[in-house]
Amino acid sequence: MSIILSNRKAYYNFEILERFSAGIKLTGYEVKSLKTAKGGSLIGSFLITYNGKLWIKNLRIPHYQPANMPASYNPLRTRELLVTKRELHTIANNLTTKGLTAIPLAVHNNRHRIVVECAIGRGKQKYDKRQTLRKREDEIKMRRVVMR
Repeated sequence: MSIILSNRKAYYNFEILERFSAGIKLTGYEVKSLKTAKGGSLIGSFLITYNGKLWIKNLRIPHYQPANMPASYNPLRTRELLVTKRELHTIANNLTTKGLTAIPLAVHNNRHRIVVECAIGRGKQKYDKRQTLRKREDEIKMRRVVMR
């Protein structure tokens, strides 16, 4: 299981409450682009439910070979996520709760499949972010003291 993309800012901007994994529907050239590590970005992407399905928006998958791509290719297109009905029901219930959102944390390779690691989270306020940074700095200082 190798990580292809990760959304490190999600841990800073959101308080993670619940995690889940989902498959993703991709075209062949999108899979090739992800597997060859052409880049891509999860920053600013989020999950929505629409017509009884789970979708990811703003996941950027760049061109694999710009010369061979269809003219209609959109790197930011909305892609469908594959989850069980039970997971979809719990996610939809969480998304209707005020203040909660679903965000992708990472995209990784699970054998021959591309899997998106997602989470339900609550946005942090500025003081929460500062507190997280303070805790991290304190842990680093403690490790330095212990090593001496």
